[in-house]
Amino acid sequence: MRKLFYFCLILLVAFLFGLAGFVDTINKYEQPKLISADVAVVLTGGSGRIEKGIEILNDKKVEKLFISGVHKSVAIKKLLNFVKNNSFNKYDDSNIILGYQAKTTFDNAIEVANFIKKNNYKSIYLITSKFHMPRSMYEVRHRLPNIKIIPYPVNNNNIKIKSWYSYPGTLFVLTFEYLKTLLVILRISILSLLSY
Repeated sequence: MRKLFYFCLILLVAFLFGLAGFVDTINKYEQPKLISADVAVVLTGGSGRIEKGIEILNDKKVEKLFISGVHKSVAIKKLLNFVKNNSFNKYDDSNIILGYQAKTTFDNAIEVANFIKKNNYKSIYLITSKFHMPRSMYEVRHRLPNIKIIPYPVNNNNIKIKSWYSYPGTLFVLTFEYLKTLLVILRISILSLLSY
């Protein structure tokens, strides 16, 4: 019984150290100085993401904006009307493409990869919430290993990353995200081993 207790204790300590390292990785993601790239890719699911994508498009740093994970009932005019009402009224929607196939981050990566390969793009901005960036990078990079990916994190005011251990809601979100990221790393590692 004592051995089991110590084993569980070691696992818990290892998990907590891993979680702390994961949060530290998230904190290292900062919005980069804008440079030119082929396309900006937005993964839907959080506030501020589409606005940042349009901002980069308006600054003419990319040729196109691809928004992955849009609900099938939402047309581009309806989607961008929300953004327009938030002071973004300068955009050319002919340069904005919506992806309707994705419902999860796993799906996002497939949808994004198909779009990038179809158009032969070589560099992208990847726009998603800051806490969601590590898992998104693993998923997209796995499918686009030869593409330059520039992470562009968007802060979520509801997620207090700086003092994550003091907020139960933030602690829950980050712990769950950490677990999902571990599963992604495990899946990719297994697939890599099987491919040899």
